[in-house]
Amino acid sequence: LNHSRPSEMLRTLLLATILLLLSSFVLGQDKLVFAHYMLWVPSTSDSVEGFQTDIQLAMSFGIDGFAINTADWSAVDWAIPRADKFWQAAQSFPTFKLFFSADMTNSLVNLPGDIVDMVTRYASSPNTMTVNGQIFLSTFVGQDVTFGYPTPQQGWQDAVVTPLQNQGISLYFVPFFGVWPSNVPPGQVGYPSEDQITGLYNQFTFITGLFQWIPWPYFYGNLQYANPINDYDYLSVSNQMKKVYMAPHSPWFSKHTTGDPTSDPNQVMGNYAGAGLWIERWLNLIDIQPEYVEIVTWNDYVEETYIGPATAPWGPNVTDFPHVAYMDLGQYFITAYKTGSFPSILQEKLYVFYRSSSKNAVACCDPIGPPANIQCLDDDIYIVTLLNQGASVTFTSGSNVQTFQMGSGLQNASMPFAVGSQSVQVSRNGATIGQTTFAMQISNDISVYNFNVFSEVLALY
Repeated sequence: LNHSRPSEMLRTLLLATILLLLSSFVLGQDKLVFAHYMLWVPSTSDSVEGFQTDIQLAMSFGIDGFAINTADWSAVDWAIPRADKFWQAAQSFPTFKLFFSADMTNSLVNLPGDIVDMVTRYASSPNTMTVNGQIFLSTFVGQDVTFGYPTPQQGWQDAVVTPLQNQGISLYFVPFFGVWPSNVPPGQVGYPSEDQITGLYNQFTFITGLFQWIPWPYFYGNLQYANPINDYDYLSVSNQMKKVYMAPHSPWFSKHTTGDPTSDPNQVMGNYAGAGLWIERWLNLIDIQPEYVEIVTWNDYVEETYIGPATAPWGPNVTDFPHVAYMDLGQYFITAYKTGSFPSILQEKLYVFYRSSSKNAVACCDPIGPPANIQCLDDDIYIVTLLNQGASVTFTSGSNVQTFQMGSGLQNASMPFAVGSQSVQVSRNGATIGQTTFAMQISNDISVYNFNVFSEVLALY
C-alpha cells in the first residue's frame, strides 16, 4: 500500500507534544470506540431482536457503543418507537452504551424540544452513555443552527442546554460543529486551523469537546493519504482548553446519487486501496490516542461507509458488497488503541478487498453518469494477512495469477485485477491451509456505475 506518511521526525515531535498534553489531562481514561448508527435504516431489522444482533456483532469486534444518528424525532412516526426498541435491546448487554448524534439537517433544526426529549427519555437507562454523571450527546453539524435565537450559541444554550439543566441533567456535549477553511476548491472540505478550532470552543463555551467529520483524504493538493495533522490540531487545542476530542474513522466513501452539485453527490473521495486507509488511519489513531474514536459508519449505505451487515433492503449495490471484513480486521487495531499493544493472533486470517468492475468500464444505462475522481483509483485486488508464520498466497483474478510470500504479523499485497472469477489459495510447507472462490466476480459489462468495495474474510486452518 503506497501511502505517503509524514516524516518520522515530524511525527515524533508531534507525538511527544501530544503525549505531554495528554499526561496533564486524560491520562488513565478508558479508551472507547463507537460506531455511527443511522436510525432511519436499521442494518438488520426494525425489531428488538434485530438491534440485539447489531449490538452483539459490534461488541464481538471491540466496539463499545453506538452513536444513534437521527435528523427527526416527533416529526416522523418511526423515530421514537425505533429508538425505544434500540434501548430495550441494549438492556441485554449492560456494558454497551448508546447516545444520540443529533443530525441537524432536517426537522430537528426547528424543534430543539425534540433534542431535549431525546436526552431525557433515556436519561435513567444504564445503557445511556454517561461520563461522571453527565449524559453524552453529539451532533452532525449544527454550528449555524439558532433555533430562532439571535446566535447559534444562544440557541443551543437557551433551547437545549438550559432546559436540560432545569430538569437536573448535565450534558457531556461533544458535537461535530464544522468549520471550513476558505482556501479549498468549491465543493471540497479542508482541514480547519487551530485558530478555527479554538474559535469554536470560545463560541460554544458550554461544550465538553469536539468531534470532527474528516476521516477521508480528499481530492485536492496532496491529501491522498491518512494525514493525521487534523487530529493533532484538534487534540492539541482540546487539551489546552481542558476539553475532549473524539476522532473519526472510516473505511471507504463512494456516493452515486443525484442532487446539488456543490455537495458532490456523485463521487469517490479518494484512492483508499482496499483496506489501505483503514489500516493507515488506525495506526495514526493508535499513535495519537484520542479520548474516543467514532467509526463513520455502521450503516450509511448511501455513502457506502458502512462496516455493519449489508442485509438492509437497499439493493444489490449493498447486499452484494459486504464490508464486515473491515470490522473483523479492525478488531486487531481496536485492541491496540485501547491497550497500547497489538493482540496475539489467535486465528490466522486472509482479507480481500476489490471492486466489481474497472474504473474504465462504461455503463450503458446510467442516468447519473460516472462519479468524479474515479481516474485516481487503481484496478487492483488488495490482500491483507494476519499470520503467526509465513505463508504463500496465490491469487487468481480472471486470467491473472500471482503468488505472494507473506510474512508473519500484519502483511499486505496487491495485484491488478482481471474480469472473471476471483479465488485464492494459501499454503504453508506444501500444505493448503485455506482456499476459496469469492462470491463477487469482476465484469466490465455494466449497466450502472458502482464503486463500492467487496470484502471478505478467509479463516485459515
